Amino acid sequence: MTAERLAAAAGCSRFALYRAFRAEFGLAPSDYQRQLRLRHARRLLRSGAAPADAAAATGFADQARFSRWFQRVRHHTRHLSTRVTGRPTATGHGRRQSAQPLDPV
Repeated sequence: MTAERLAAAAGCSRFALYRAFRAEFGLAPSDYQRQLRLRHARRLLRSGAAPADAAAATGFADQARFSRWFQRVRHHTRHLSTRVTGRPTATGHGRRQSAQPLDPV
């Protein structure tokens, strides 16, 4: 649903909707939507989905955009996230390798 349609359904302008949403949830509508998509993608990754498949299934334009947002929000790359969870990760050559646990901090 577009912001215009949602605003029309709420009987206000798009900008009033934006301000009300941000006041209520503390995030812009687009940030909230992205957060939901990233949570869903993270669940897919944990269940063994490939990053490209998780990106496509959650509405990201491509794996590169998904990886950038995942890194911004999670403050690390999917590779590091995989190492943290102890699940295998794909290398750049299409092979799978066992993840090495991180040294305790």
